[in-house]
Amino acid sequence: MADSASSADESLGKRKREQGEQDGRSPKRQTNYSDVVTILVGRDEVPFVVHKELLCQCSPFFAAACSREWLPDSGNKTVPMPSIKPKVFTQYIDRVYKNTIDLGLPQAPSKATERVCDEHGHAFLRAIRLYLAADILLDEALKMDIINQLIRFVDHGTLSFHAKHVQKIWNNTTENAGLRRYLLDYLATSGKATSEWLRGTKDKLPLDFYVELAIRQAEAYDTTTSLRPSWNNRCNYHDH
Repeated sequence: MADSASSADESLGKRKREQGEQDGRSPKRQTNYSDVVTILVGRDEVPFVVHKELLCQCSPFFAAACSREWLPDSGNKTVPMPSIKPKVFTQYIDRVYKNTIDLGLPQAPSKATERVCDEHGHAFLRAIRLYLAADILLDEALKMDIINQLIRFVDHGTLSFHAKHVQKIWNNTTENAGLRRYLLDYLATSGKATSEWLRGTKDKLPLDFYVELAIRQAEAYDTTTSLRPSWNNRCNYHDH
């Protein structure tokens, strides 16, 4: 169904090596495009046929899953991935092959109309889902890219947090996750966690979220250093 392998060629490897050199990273060795693996994604096990070596370069999870201990050279080379939805995995594979992501978040100022805010809310939900997928796949570089895009967006506009956004992050991240820290710092410093917002979400979110938010708001009040997420402090939200 989603045969990503059929569209890749040697120019992709060259492009990635050049990108690595521009970023100051060591260029990757030439990728082997002859070996593919099938990832069965979601509850319906939608098949994605992907170049194994390219996938393993991006994801330590797949590097382990495709190792000889787990995926012998002989037999059917398939890896189940039931916890990620096909639509989200499609975004991930786009990132693997193109080395870039487009979350639909504007990187320049835009007028905050109701329609635009709704579009931003959908884009933010896509970003959350892709971040959580990257967390499962141990792709720290992608998580950093998503955080950076969110921060660039906040620098130029506003971000509307709905209860479903907070629930998605809070229920699927650990205490020290970068996206959770970002959520708390943004709500604690942006003025978005108004009394009306808090009353409207009080029956929808866990108690420990409100406790952590109150602590962060107090810390923001007590310090002279801004805790608002910005490009200058983006590393605070990277999971190194």
